[in-house]
Amino acid sequence: MQIARRLLGWLRLLTAVSLLAGGLPVLAQLATVAGVAVNGASGKQVVEARISLCHEPESKTTLAVVTCSISYSSADGRFSFPRVKAGRFFLAFDAKGYLQDQLALDGRGESSFTLHAGETRSFRLVLWPEGSINGRVFNKNGEPVAGIGISALREDASLGRRYVSQYQYWGGPSGAATDKNGEFRIGNLRPGKYHLETYIEPSRKRETSMLKDGYNPSYYPASPTLAAATAICIGAGEERRIEFHLSPGPTHTVHGQLEVSPDLKRDFEPLWGLRRDDGEYYGQSTEEEFDRRTGAFEIRHVPPGSYNLEVQTGIYDTDLVANKSFTVADADVSNLDLELAKRFSLRARVQIPEGFHPGTSYSVLFDLEADGTTGVIDSGQPITKEGDVSFSRLQPGHYSHYLLANDPVYIKSAMLGDQNALMGGLTIPGPTQQVLGISLGIAKADASGTALGDDGAPVAGADVKLIAQGKDSPFVLKSVNADEQGHFSLRGIPPGGYNIVALNRAVRDWEFGSVEFDQVKRWATQIQVGDEPVAGLAVKAAMLRYSSPVCATP
Repeated sequence: MQIARRLLGWLRLLTAVSLLAGGLPVLAQLATVAGVAVNGASGKQVVEARISLCHEPESKTTLAVVTCSISYSSADGRFSFPRVKAGRFFLAFDAKGYLQDQLALDGRGESSFTLHAGETRSFRLVLWPEGSINGRVFNKNGEPVAGIGISALREDASLGRRYVSQYQYWGGPSGAATDKNGEFRIGNLRPGKYHLETYIEPSRKRETSMLKDGYNPSYYPASPTLAAATAICIGAGEERRIEFHLSPGPTHTVHGQLEVSPDLKRDFEPLWGLRRDDGEYYGQSTEEEFDRRTGAFEIRHVPPGSYNLEVQTGIYDTDLVANKSFTVADADVSNLDLELAKRFSLRARVQIPEGFHPGTSYSVLFDLEADGTTGVIDSGQPITKEGDVSFSRLQPGHYSHYLLANDPVYIKSAMLGDQNALMGGLTIPGPTQQVLGISLGIAKADASGTALGDDGAPVAGADVKLIAQGKDSPFVLKSVNADEQGHFSLRGIPPGGYNIVALNRAVRDWEFGSVEFDQVKRWATQIQVGDEPVAGLAVKAAMLRYSSPVCATP
């Protein structure tokens, strides 16, 4: 027995020596993630927030599985993940009454961080209270309407171009249907400006009857068009209750003709796309009739307003398309003739500054966006080695031109014949042999300075954004995180006038629009940029709180 005890003692001693010789003890090799969850509007701690620490798999295949550990914030809002193995992670979080979100580390939306052995990382997680709109919908007799659809349309912007689109938060529902008492609730709203739209889905006899009675899409409080509607401004965590009174209105029929090439098969089924003047698809069902023999068509139950009708013979790029804008006033529309044709391409020739080479194949992209669309511009066409750019899938219409560049370049000029694309966009009536000439310039200027708090002390890690003014909305041109001493440097700025704002926490660039700028613009620093650097800026860091009023009145 004594021999056995001695052997066990020797084994323990050898194990300890082995661990000391090979490095730190096993427990010390583990890392810790900790922090606090706070209410973004009030700054107070959030209790019982569900925090997910998710490990990103090393494999990038579709079969790779993300694994998460869960923690809940305590009474003081604090959370902790002790004994975490080293690796690559991100933090996701949600709580009752708050919008779910994921940690943003910089303006580009980077959320992943590397955790090393023995390291302790601390984070401040900002949760925004959920906004909501609820109320009742009534018909012309003051009776509640059951089963009618109601959606929130959010005013937003992309690269300085304002648009309205059906709102969705993290893929969730953008609307609701009224219950038997005419009640509805639309939740998960971020702070911003919204329009409410009612529409009918004729899936049952009652709804079909309402459609025939002239209950057209209506916009709060009682407008047949979005242009005349009243926006509802929702602050962080704000709950608004409204009454929506519907009134029937006239509808009309659109008569037209599809001009079909004789060599095209006549057994295709047209795909109809009816857009409103704000670019969104018309949300209420219409009835379309198409005579394959003559090409004549009818679209019924269309209320007064401005529209764009797009027709396709199929879902592929090679299928024929046609589109035409028209207005419905106080009578039916006749002779709306559309000529089906193939999509076409436009060639551009780019004059690249001497000595400049794109950083990657996709670091300088060009984009043409047709008027009347609501899609966010997030991709474009690259330059070939010969300096060519090709824009495909075009239809006749008016287009705006954009540059999406990670490299320090800007568009000096863009001309198609006598059309200045930078000044008024491009009208392209159809296939053309003309070449869009684009001249690039190198953005040489830098802007540097320090982000400072209320007490004049530097703000480490501040999110510093360079704000440009677009066509009808400000937008983020560049953003950078300040260092530990609050110093920042924005490089490769094109000539022009800008605002610089510094935020105490990182906000994704695509989530920083006119509403957010209105909240912090009194702390903005205005600069005028040429070719020379702008140095020594002192920018006061602001806390984004969405104070009232949350959006400016137009």
